[in-house]
Amino acid sequence: MGAGKSRLPPQTLSELQANVDVDFTHEEIQQWYHEYLKTTGRYKTRLTREDFQRVYDSVFVGDSRDFVGHLFRTFDLNNDGYVDFKEFIVGLCVSGSERVDRKLGWAFRMYDTDGSGAITREEMTIMLKAINKMISQNNKRSASDKGNSHQNNSIHDSATVEEMVETFFRSADKNGDNQITEDEFIEGTKHMPVFLHLLEWDPDSA
Repeated sequence: MGAGKSRLPPQTLSELQANVDVDFTHEEIQQWYHEYLKTTGRYKTRLTREDFQRVYDSVFVGDSRDFVGHLFRTFDLNNDGYVDFKEFIVGLCVSGSERVDRKLGWAFRMYDTDGSGAITREEMTIMLKAINKMISQNNKRSASDKGNSHQNNSIHDSATVEEMVETFFRSADKNGDNQITEDEFIEGTKHMPVFLHLLEWDPDSA
C-alpha cells in the first residue's frame, strides 16, 4: 500500500488524541503519518537513529551526530532503540510546543544526558559542545556569504562553553550541590534563555 493512501489505525489515533502532550489535530496527525511513512519506507514501522541523522545531515553542514543522538534519546521514550509513530508525534509536540513549561521540560531532558533527573556541569558541557559541532560550520558559511566574520548564535570555543556552564550554575544552582534539578533549570533559563534557544537553532536564521 502506498504511503499516500495509508491511514493511521484508529486505536493509535485515539491514543494520541488522549495524550496530554499531543496538541495536533486529527488532520495534522494523519498528515504527519504520511510523512512518517515516507521516511520509514514500505518495510519499516519505526524510525532509527540513522533516520534522524539523515534528516539533520540534509540541513546542517557541521557534525550533528552527537546532537542527534541526544535528540533521538528524548524521542525514544521506552529506550528500545527505535521511535515508533506515537513516540514521534509526542516528541514533535513537546519539543515544538508553544507552552514554555512543556518545552523546558524537554530541554531539561536534552541536557540531562544520563537521565538521572539532574544536570551536572559535565552533562551541560557535553550538550553545548554537541550543539557547537553542529552549528559552527553553518555559521561560518553564513558569515562568509554575508561578508561578516562574526558568528552569531554560536559557541566560539571550549573556553566559552566552560564560561557559559559556570555562569549558569552560579545563577541556577540554588542549593550549591553542583547539579541542576528540573525546577532549577526552568528558573535558570528565565535569566539565560540561550540554553533553550541553542536547542532550537535554525540554520536558515544564521
